Amino acid sequence: MLDGVAVKQWILLTQQNKSKDLITYCSKKKKETLDKGISYIDSNEFKVKIETAESFPDAKLYAQNLYLKTIDIPLREVSDTDKAAWKGTNSVFSDNVERKSNSIIDGDSRDFQDRVVTKYIQINKFLDQLRDDHPDLHNKIEDSARAQLESMQDESILENDIDKEFIKRIVISNKNSFEKYSNFFSYKNTQSLSFGICRNGLLSATWIL
Repeated sequence: MLDGVAVKQWILLTQQNKSKDLITYCSKKKKETLDKGISYIDSNEFKVKIETAESFPDAKLYAQNLYLKTIDIPLREVSDTDKAAWKGTNSVFSDNVERKSNSIIDGDSRDFQDRVVTKYIQINKFLDQLRDDHPDLHNKIEDSARAQLESMQDESILENDIDKEFIKRIVISNKNSFEKYSNFFSYKNTQSLSFGICRNGLLSATWIL
């Protein structure tokens, strides 16, 4: 036993898995392993499997030597001029931010609105650079973002009020969703992903502070 864990499988990672020779080899390897009577091998369930790199998408990125060090993309500074220009070309979303902020924040919501817009601009620039520098990883994150957005939209339909408690749940959901990418990014970049990557719909991750 390895800290109380029994080994139930041995994986042969290869480029192709439709080979009679490979299947024969795995059967032989299974018998040889079981014949050794190793204490931490579960003899009743142990099997030898053939997998390709596609079965382990995150590990595949490391195996391809794409990410030998943690990615740390600096978030750009956003000026008042940048925010004014963005609002001028994104009036629908800007109005949406104002309306939702006023419904959630007690009192003056202008500081909250300013932070939402700032994060939104920063994340868009962050994703642009990620797409240029690491397109494979960018595509994976975009796929996760779309799935997370659908989940957020489905949950919002069931809510009578989009209030602070709802936003808190979205905070946790987003952080959990992008935690799997923490091995690729610096802590700051990982947190930035949970803030702003879901960019459309009834609620957006850009709400998260």
